[in-house]
Amino acid sequence: MSKSGLFAKISKITIINLLAQLISVIGFSINSKLYGAEVIGGFVVVLSYSSIISILSTGYLEQSFFVKKNEGLYKYLMISILYLSTLVTLASSVFLYVLNVSYIFFIAINIFSESMLKTITSYNIANNKILFISYSRLVLAPIIPGLYFVFYKMFGAEEIYLILISSCCNLLFAIIITIVTLNSFKIKFKFYELFKFKIYNLLIKRYFKFVKYSMTGELMRTIAFRGPTIVLEKYFGKEVAGFYGIANRIVLMPILIFVGTVSQIYIERISNFKKQNKKIMILTANLLKLLSIATIIGFSIYFVFGKWMINILLGNEFEEVYYVIISLLPYALAIIVFNPIFSVYSVFEKQEFLFKMKAGILCLSIISFSIAIILNNYILGLSLFSLSIFVVYVLYGVKSLKIIKKYDKKNN
Repeated sequence: MSKSGLFAKISKITIINLLAQLISVIGFSINSKLYGAEVIGGFVVVLSYSSIISILSTGYLEQSFFVKKNEGLYKYLMISILYLSTLVTLASSVFLYVLNVSYIFFIAINIFSESMLKTITSYNIANNKILFISYSRLVLAPIIPGLYFVFYKMFGAEEIYLILISSCCNLLFAIIITIVTLNSFKIKFKFYELFKFKIYNLLIKRYFKFVKYSMTGELMRTIAFRGPTIVLEKYFGKEVAGFYGIANRIVLMPILIFVGTVSQIYIERISNFKKQNKKIMILTANLLKLLSIATIIGFSIYFVFGKWMINILLGNEFEEVYYVIISLLPYALAIIVFNPIFSVYSVFEKQEFLFKMKAGILCLSIISFSIAIILNNYILGLSLFSLSIFVVYVLYGVKSLKIIKKYDKKNN
């Protein structure tokens, strides 16, 4: 694909996703001012538990859609993921009950709905239907913050309403997206197919590398990313956890959505290129240039107007959020520039490299926040965490480029 073609597709989808995020961020900012940092802190702790456990719910088997096109196996992969997600949801609910964690029912709903969304999203991307997912998220974007606002006016600032609305809306969204996708691709499940356990066993064995490396690695990455919310709430209070959660929601989450969009397009392209024995380096180089330019522009704007924007969005009482964001900028830079090209590891089935990277990130996260707890300085912990991730991403970004270079040389 040409540079202009890649830019055109990224631009179209990114505009849709960023519009959805803009609506979501504005709505979240308004509701943060209404509900307060402590309530938001309790809410994001629940989301953190959900995000961490949901990594286990699919076994990362949905990534197998990108490896080899085989329509006959797709629905069996979906059923395999359904069984796995049900098992993980039930087992994790028991585990959380033993730990006396609050809102277990809603965490379970989040885990199951997230597994549905990941599976259906991956299937749509593998079949060049990424725009459908983007438009669907745009439709959902104003609904959740709108309901937060309505419930605040009706019942006051209680974290249970945030959790209830988020869980139910995401589950309903996942169900609708699944039904529409199955109808669109004319996928029909017969009752007897639910019991073809021999096929499911063979599929899991075939793609066990995804479970062993991708899932475990992503679990470690998510613990490293979401774990700080739980740690901050326990050692520094709900308000600080709220500051971190707000910073994630208004800055890092939009960045992750943007990066996710780019990654989805990139993995779609390189998986097709690989099937056709086409070179990948030119596409990758063009992508890195685009991401670098976007990063320079975005960070320059934030350095100049960041504090002013935070005050406008949230008010002076949330000024601490600005410093949290500043400490996380190296991490943001790393994920924007390098995260998309890490798709190379999945397409070339070299998940063991990502596994090692994410294990390193988890260890660095534990060290960073241990220092934060010992010195009673959470900004220091966030800064150490952010800088260490930047270094790791650079190293593994270079390694992914070497894999591409080796592939291109082989297909010269």
